[in-house]
Amino acid sequence: MLNFSTNLKKEKGFSLIEIFLVIVLAVILMTVATSMFRSFATNRNLKEAGAALMSDMKLAKQKAAAESIDYVITIDKENNRYTVKDCCDTECNSFGCAYNVTNNLGNYGSNITFTDDVTSYNKITFKSRGTCGAGHVTLQNLLGSTIKITTSMTGRIRSEQNLKN
Repeated sequence: MLNFSTNLKKEKGFSLIEIFLVIVLAVILMTVATSMFRSFATNRNLKEAGAALMSDMKLAKQKAAAESIDYVITIDKENNRYTVKDCCDTECNSFGCAYNVTNNLGNYGSNITFTDDVTSYNKITFKSRGTCGAGHVTLQNLLGSTIKITTSMTGRIRSEQNLKN
């Protein structure tokens, strides 16, 4: 008996539509991931700038107590920078003083600025007893995220973060 059935070969592979759908899904996922990464990076830069300012405040407080000299942090809102210096003379002019450091917020990303909050201070003085004036300074980025650094009269320094995506 003869078998007249033919063996048909089944082609293996992907259709053009399947490949197109995979590419479209990959592009959508990459777009979402990119926007999430940008907001993450922007908020990370804000956190780094806030941590640097807070660290400089704590260092000024520690140096003031250790050296029995007042230390001043001056906030320059127009230029987005601050200066930490010791007050070795009575007017704190830094003539012959040993410590005078300026830190620019642009080092942590171009989108970080001081807020225009009128209740925030422009100058923080740490006394030799480790105390300072009560007040706050706030940093913000273009997403609207903020970090508010607050000092109390006892010299306590703390921060509050309000991060947005």
